[in-house]
Amino acid sequence: MNKGKVIKSKFYSLIKRLSPRLQGLISSAMSVGALKIGAGTYIHRTVQITGKSSMYIGENTVVGGGCWFNVNYRNNEEYSIEIGSNSFIGRRNFFSSGKKIVMGSYVLTANDCHFIGSSHNIENPMVPYLLSGTTSKDIIHIGHNVFIGSGAKIVGDVHVGHGSVIGANAMVLSDVPPFSIVTGNPATIRKRYSYVRKEWLDIMNYQISDENSLPSEEDYHEHLQQAYAKIPMPYIAADAEMGNCR
Repeated sequence: MNKGKVIKSKFYSLIKRLSPRLQGLISSAMSVGALKIGAGTYIHRTVQITGKSSMYIGENTVVGGGCWFNVNYRNNEEYSIEIGSNSFIGRRNFFSSGKKIVMGSYVLTANDCHFIGSSHNIENPMVPYLLSGTTSKDIIHIGHNVFIGSGAKIVGDVHVGHGSVIGANAMVLSDVPPFSIVTGNPATIRKRYSYVRKEWLDIMNYQISDENSLPSEEDYHEHLQQAYAKIPMPYIAADAEMGNCR
Protein backbone atom coordinates (compact mmCIF):
# COMPACT_ATOMS: atom_id res chain seq x y z
CA MET A 1 0.00 0.00 0.00
CA ASN A 2 1.46 3.37 -1.01
CA LYS A 3 1.84 6.30 1.37
CA GLY A 4 -1.28 8.11 0.06
CA LYS A 5 -3.51 5.11 0.63
CA VAL A 6 -2.09 4.60 4.14
CA ILE A 7 -2.87 8.21 5.07
CA LYS A 8 -6.34 7.97 3.59
CA SER A 9 -7.02 4.74 5.47
CA LYS A 10 -5.91 6.25 8.78
CA PHE A 11 -8.01 9.36 8.11
CA TYR A 12 -11.20 7.35 7.59
CA SER A 13 -10.40 5.20 10.64
CA LEU A 14 -10.25 8.35 12.74
CA ILE A 15 -13.55 9.61 11.31
CA LYS A 16 -15.30 6.36 12.25
CA ARG A 17 -14.42 6.98 15.90
CA LEU A 18 -16.40 10.23 15.91
CA SER A 19 -20.07 10.61 16.73
CA PRO A 20 -22.53 9.97 13.86
CA ARG A 21 -23.37 13.70 13.83
CA LEU A 22 -19.73 14.72 13.36
CA GLN A 23 -19.21 12.00 10.73
CA GLY A 24 -22.15 13.41 8.77
CA LEU A 25 -20.88 16.98 8.99
CA ILE A 26 -17.41 15.97 7.79
CA SER A 27 -18.85 13.89 4.95
CA SER A 28 -21.06 16.80 3.90
CA ALA A 29 -18.15 19.25 3.95
CA MET A 30 -15.99 16.91 1.87
CA SER A 31 -18.70 16.62 -0.79
CA VAL A 32 -19.22 20.36 -1.28
CA GLY A 33 -19.22 21.12 -4.99
CA ALA A 34 -19.88 17.52 -5.98
CA LEU A 35 -23.52 18.20 -6.87
CA LYS A 36 -23.94 19.45 -10.43
CA ILE A 37 -26.74 21.98 -10.95
CA GLY A 38 -27.76 24.32 -13.74
CA ALA A 39 -27.90 28.11 -13.63
CA GLY A 40 -30.58 29.66 -11.45
CA THR A 41 -31.40 26.49 -9.53
CA TYR A 42 -32.24 26.87 -5.83
CA ILE A 43 -31.92 24.09 -3.27
CA HIS A 44 -33.15 24.79 0.24
CA ARG A 45 -30.53 24.45 2.97
CA THR A 46 -32.48 21.65 4.73
CA VAL A 47 -32.32 19.32 1.72
CA GLN A 48 -30.30 16.15 2.34
CA ILE A 49 -28.46 14.47 -0.52
CA THR A 50 -26.54 11.24 -0.11
CA GLY A 51 -24.52 10.62 -3.24
CA LYS A 52 -24.14 14.17 -4.57
CA SER A 53 -21.68 13.24 -7.30
CA SER A 54 -24.26 10.87 -8.83
CA MET A 55 -27.01 13.48 -9.09
CA TYR A 56 -27.77 16.28 -11.55
CA ILE A 57 -30.36 19.08 -11.48
CA GLY A 58 -31.04 21.28 -14.51
CA GLU A 59 -31.54 25.04 -14.77
CA ASN A 60 -34.09 27.22 -12.97
CA THR A 61 -35.34 24.45 -10.70
CA VAL A 62 -36.40 24.74 -7.05
CA VAL A 63 -36.08 22.01 -4.42
CA GLY A 64 -38.20 22.64 -1.34
CA GLY A 65 -37.24 22.22 2.29
CA GLY A 66 -36.94 18.84 3.97
CA CYS A 67 -36.39 16.79 0.80
CA TRP A 68 -34.13 13.74 0.86
CA PHE A 69 -32.36 12.35 -2.20
CA ASN A 70 -30.82 8.95 -1.50
CA VAL A 71 -28.56 7.50 -4.19
CA ASN A 72 -28.19 3.83 -3.29
CA TYR A 73 -25.88 2.90 -6.18
CA ARG A 74 -23.33 5.37 -7.45
CA ASN A 75 -22.08 5.00 -10.98
CA ASN A 76 -19.29 7.35 -11.98
CA GLU A 77 -20.21 7.00 -15.66
CA GLU A 78 -23.80 8.30 -15.39
CA TYR A 79 -26.15 10.03 -12.96
CA SER A 80 -28.41 7.96 -10.74
CA ILE A 81 -30.86 10.81 -10.10
CA GLU A 82 -31.56 13.39 -12.79
CA ILE A 83 -34.00 16.29 -12.56
CA GLY A 84 -34.68 18.54 -15.53
CA SER A 85 -35.02 22.31 -15.84
CA ASN A 86 -37.91 24.59 -14.85
CA SER A 87 -39.16 22.10 -12.28
CA PHE A 88 -40.45 22.60 -8.74
CA ILE A 89 -39.94 19.88 -6.14
CA GLY A 90 -42.25 20.37 -3.15
CA ARG A 91 -41.35 20.08 0.50
CA ARG A 92 -40.38 16.77 2.10
CA ASN A 93 -40.18 14.81 -1.14
CA PHE A 94 -38.23 11.54 -0.89
CA PHE A 95 -36.18 10.02 -3.71
CA SER A 96 -34.58 6.59 -3.30
CA SER A 97 -32.91 5.44 -6.50
CA GLY A 98 -32.43 1.87 -7.64
CA LYS A 99 -30.76 1.84 -11.04
CA LYS A 100 -31.96 5.36 -11.85
CA ILE A 101 -34.58 8.05 -11.30
CA VAL A 102 -35.06 10.41 -14.24
CA MET A 103 -37.41 13.37 -13.95
CA GLY A 104 -38.10 15.57 -16.96
CA SER A 105 -38.40 19.35 -17.20
CA TYR A 106 -41.42 21.42 -16.12
CA VAL A 107 -42.32 18.84 -13.48
CA LEU A 108 -44.32 20.02 -10.46
CA THR A 109 -44.48 17.91 -7.31
CA ALA A 110 -46.55 18.87 -4.27
CA ASN A 111 -45.50 18.16 -0.69
CA ASP A 112 -44.66 14.69 0.66
CA CYS A 113 -44.29 12.86 -2.65
CA HIS A 114 -42.19 9.67 -2.69
CA PHE A 115 -40.19 8.16 -5.56
CA ILE A 116 -39.11 4.71 -4.43
CA GLY A 117 -36.94 2.90 -6.94
CA SER A 118 -35.07 0.82 -4.39
CA SER A 119 -36.11 -1.30 -1.44
CA HIS A 120 -34.34 -3.48 1.09
CA ASN A 121 -33.69 -7.07 0.08
CA ILE A 122 -36.10 -9.46 1.81
CA GLU A 123 -34.99 -12.84 0.40
CA ASN A 124 -33.50 -14.01 3.69
CA PRO A 125 -35.51 -13.05 6.79
CA MET A 126 -32.75 -14.53 8.97
CA VAL A 127 -30.66 -11.44 8.16
CA PRO A 128 -31.65 -8.07 9.67
CA TYR A 129 -33.27 -6.06 6.87
CA LEU A 130 -31.15 -3.10 7.91
CA LEU A 131 -28.11 -5.13 6.78
CA SER A 132 -29.60 -7.03 3.85
CA GLY A 133 -28.70 -4.49 1.18
CA THR A 134 -30.94 -2.73 -1.31
CA THR A 135 -32.29 -3.51 -4.77
CA SER A 136 -30.75 -1.90 -7.82
CA LYS A 137 -32.67 -2.82 -10.97
CA ASP A 138 -35.68 -0.46 -11.08
CA ILE A 139 -35.86 2.73 -13.14
CA ILE A 140 -38.37 5.48 -12.43
CA HIS A 141 -38.94 7.82 -15.37
CA ILE A 142 -41.13 10.90 -15.03
CA GLY A 143 -41.85 12.66 -18.33
CA HIS A 144 -41.92 16.38 -19.05
CA ASN A 145 -44.60 18.59 -17.49
CA VAL A 146 -46.03 16.06 -15.06
CA PHE A 147 -47.96 17.27 -12.01
CA ILE A 148 -47.73 14.98 -8.98
CA GLY A 149 -50.21 15.68 -6.20
CA SER A 150 -49.56 15.79 -2.47
CA GLY A 151 -48.62 12.49 -0.88
CA ALA A 152 -48.44 10.55 -4.15
CA LYS A 153 -46.02 7.63 -4.37
CA ILE A 154 -44.25 6.26 -7.45
CA VAL A 155 -42.93 2.80 -6.61
CA GLY A 156 -40.80 0.34 -8.57
CA ASP A 157 -40.00 0.14 -12.27
CA VAL A 158 -42.44 2.80 -13.51
CA HIS A 159 -42.66 5.18 -16.48
CA VAL A 160 -45.01 8.17 -16.10
CA GLY A 161 -45.74 9.66 -19.51
CA HIS A 162 -45.37 13.36 -20.33
CA GLY A 163 -48.25 15.74 -19.69
CA SER A 164 -49.78 13.50 -17.03
CA VAL A 165 -51.37 14.30 -13.68
CA ILE A 166 -50.97 12.04 -10.62
CA GLY A 167 -53.70 12.60 -8.04
CA ALA A 168 -53.04 13.29 -4.37
CA ASN A 169 -52.16 10.17 -2.35
CA ALA A 170 -52.13 8.00 -5.48
CA MET A 171 -50.00 4.85 -5.39
CA VAL A 172 -48.46 4.40 -8.84
CA LEU A 173 -47.19 0.84 -9.32
CA SER A 174 -47.32 0.53 -13.13
CA ASP A 175 -46.71 2.64 -16.22
CA VAL A 176 -48.88 5.69 -16.90
CA PRO A 177 -49.50 6.61 -20.58
CA PRO A 178 -48.81 10.20 -21.72
CA PHE A 179 -51.49 12.81 -20.98
CA SER A 180 -53.29 10.74 -18.37
CA ILE A 181 -54.98 11.59 -15.08
CA VAL A 182 -54.59 8.81 -12.53
CA THR A 183 -55.89 8.50 -8.98
CA GLY A 184 -56.31 5.89 -6.27
CA ASN A 185 -54.41 3.02 -4.68
CA PRO A 186 -53.36 1.37 -6.86
CA ALA A 187 -53.50 4.28 -9.32
CA THR A 188 -56.07 3.90 -12.08
CA ILE A 189 -56.39 5.91 -15.29
CA ARG A 190 -59.46 8.16 -15.08
CA LYS A 191 -59.00 10.50 -18.03
CA ARG A 192 -56.81 11.08 -21.11
CA TYR A 193 -56.22 14.32 -22.97
CA SER A 194 -57.31 14.63 -26.60
CA TYR A 195 -55.33 16.97 -28.83
CA VAL A 196 -58.07 16.59 -31.41
CA ARG A 197 -60.86 17.78 -29.11
CA LYS A 198 -58.66 19.90 -26.81
CA GLU A 199 -60.11 18.47 -23.62
CA TRP A 200 -59.71 15.78 -20.99
CA LEU A 201 -61.94 12.81 -21.74
CA ASP A 202 -63.22 10.03 -19.51
CA ILE A 203 -61.28 6.92 -20.39
CA MET A 204 -64.38 5.23 -21.81
CA ASN A 205 -64.76 8.05 -24.35
CA TYR A 206 -61.12 8.05 -25.42
CA GLN A 207 -60.57 6.74 -28.93
CA ILE A 208 -57.64 5.60 -31.03
CA SER A 209 -57.78 8.86 -33.00
CA ASP A 210 -57.23 10.75 -29.74
CA GLU A 211 -54.26 8.55 -28.91
CA ASN A 212 -52.73 9.02 -32.35
CA SER A 213 -53.01 12.80 -32.08
CA LEU A 214 -50.71 13.05 -29.07
CA PRO A 215 -47.28 14.66 -29.59
CA SER A 216 -44.12 12.69 -28.86
CA GLU A 217 -42.20 13.54 -25.71
CA GLU A 218 -39.51 15.24 -27.79
CA ASP A 219 -41.99 17.43 -29.68
CA TYR A 220 -43.84 18.24 -26.46
CA HIS A 221 -40.60 19.28 -24.77
CA GLU A 222 -39.67 21.45 -27.73
CA HIS A 223 -43.06 23.18 -27.54
CA LEU A 224 -42.59 23.88 -23.83
CA GLN A 225 -39.10 25.24 -24.35
CA GLN A 226 -40.22 27.57 -27.12
CA ALA A 227 -43.28 28.83 -25.24
CA TYR A 228 -41.84 28.85 -21.70
CA ALA A 229 -38.06 29.08 -21.93
CA LYS A 230 -37.69 30.20 -18.31
CA ILE A 231 -40.71 30.25 -16.04
CA PRO A 232 -40.96 32.30 -12.82
CA MET A 233 -40.45 30.08 -9.81
CA PRO A 234 -42.56 30.30 -6.61
CA TYR A 235 -39.55 30.42 -4.29
CA ILE A 236 -41.79 31.39 -1.38
CA ALA A 237 -43.34 27.90 -1.49
CA ALA A 238 -39.98 26.23 -0.84
CA ASP A 239 -40.09 26.68 2.93
CA ALA A 240 -41.69 28.70 5.71
CA GLU A 241 -38.52 30.73 6.22
CA MET A 242 -38.91 32.14 2.72
CA GLY A 243 -41.61 34.45 4.07
CA ASN A 244 -45.36 34.95 3.88
CA CYS A 245 -47.72 36.39 1.28
CA ARG A 246 -50.59 38.75 1.97
